[in-house]
Amino acid sequence: MKFFRLKNSFNTKEIGRYPQVEKINRLGDLFKIEEIGNTSKINFKWDIPEPIMKKKANVTTLLSVIPFTTALFLTFEKSFINFLENFSVGDFSTWELKIHHKDEVLNNYRLFHLSYPSDDKYIDFEKSDFITITSGGRYEDTSFKPVKINNLNNYLNTLEVVRSAGNLTVTYNKLVLDFSNATEDIIRFIDVTNNLGYYVSERLKNAIEEKGFTGIAFQEIEEMDKRIKVIY
Repeated sequence: MKFFRLKNSFNTKEIGRYPQVEKINRLGDLFKIEEIGNTSKINFKWDIPEPIMKKKANVTTLLSVIPFTTALFLTFEKSFINFLENFSVGDFSTWELKIHHKDEVLNNYRLFHLSYPSDDKYIDFEKSDFITITSGGRYEDTSFKPVKINNLNNYLNTLEVVRSAGNLTVTYNKLVLDFSNATEDIIRFIDVTNNLGYYVSERLKNAIEEKGFTGIAFQEIEEMDKRIKVIY
C-alpha cells in the first residue's frame, strides 16, 4: 500500500494566507504536551491555546496552525474526524478547539493527535545506512562517519551518546521504509526521518481528494528526499 506525506496546502487561492494561524491567545500547556505527545498518548485534560486566524485567511478542512507542530498535531474540522472513522486509524485523541476568526469564534474544529508513532514499525534499520555528522551541518557539505544501527532503541541510544561526546548527531545516508505489511491508513514519524509528521495511505489520499476536503496537500515520499527508499 503506497503512502504519501500529508501536508498543509500552500495554495493561497484556497487558503487565503499561509500560515492561516501564527498566533495563539496564550501558551497554556503546549510545551509540556509536545514533550509528552512525541511518543505517548495524551490522556489527561490540558490547557489548550486558542488559535487566532489571520483576517485574510480562509476557513478550510485542515488549518495551518504554526504554534501547533505538525509532527504531533493536525487541526481538522469535526466533519473530517467523522470521515476518518471509515478508515484504519490507530489510537488517537481529539480536543475541541476555539478558533478566533475575524469577529467570531469557530467551534467546529478539533485538534487531532495520533497517539503512537510508527518509526519502529516501518523503518528497516538494518537495510538503512546511518552516519554521524556535525550537528547543524548540511549532509552535502560535511564529512561523515558510518555507524551501524539495528533498531530504533539503538538509534536513540547512539544519538544520545554522540551528542554528549561533542558537536555531532546521527542521520542517514540511506533510509529504507518498508510498507509491505502496512494496514493503517494514517501514521506519523517522530524520531528518524527529516520529514517528521503524518503520512496517509493512497486509499485515504484518494478518498480525501474525492470528497473535496480543503487545505490539504500530499507529497510522494520519494520526492521528499532522494536518500529515502520505499518498499511496498
